[in-house]
Amino acid sequence: MLTRTDTEEFAIYTHAPTTYEATDEAARLKWIRERNQLARWFHTVLADREIIVTWQEGAEQYSITATLKTQGYNNVTPLPPVEPHWDQINGSLVAGTTHVVFYARPEMVPVRLELAAMTNMIVRRQGLDDLLKVS
Repeated sequence: MLTRTDTEEFAIYTHAPTTYEATDEAARLKWIRERNQLARWFHTVLADREIIVTWQEGAEQYSITATLKTQGYNNVTPLPPVEPHWDQINGSLVAGTTHVVFYARPEMVPVRLELAAMTNMIVRRQGLDDLLKVS
């Protein structure tokens, strides 16, 4: 689940991933849809502006500035493709997104980050609501 808190200049999004029992197919489907929605939101915003992303790995917390814009940088490594995660639910294959890819500024190195690990995203508010209405 994604919640938003606004300051005068920034929107701070907090991500609390849904958990589910391995045998509960309806909850698994909700989990897949939630991750797909988060990935769409992330790419929509990132295509327009930078995002400060915070994520958790074990007991450690990390932050990075994410971007897709490479203008002005030389020899930037292409981003790897994001392969869908396939899950069988109620006898049908369902595609889900488990990771996002972006460049870490200022080094411009490709990063592949698991959506479930993301805890916070901070973005500029100016024009954000209009951008999200269009998507």
